[in-house]
Amino acid sequence: EFAFYVLSNENRVRKLAHYLISRAWFDNCVLFFIALNCITLAMERPDIPPDSLERTFLTYSNYVFTC
Repeated sequence: EFAFYVLSNENRVRKLAHYLISRAWFDNCVLFFIALNCITLAMERPDIPPDSLERTFLTYSNYVFTC
């Protein structure tokens, strides 16, 4: 009856999480971010100069996708 032995069936956080993940847009949003992450991973290559705009973009996008 408890999620992770902490959250009961009547817990507001558990109800909110269930509400959000049961929507179709949530699945589409997750798939969209997976696709974006795949694109940025495909853009990685060893010869990108460290001070270029492309390296900066890839570094920060990696931070975002990691979070």
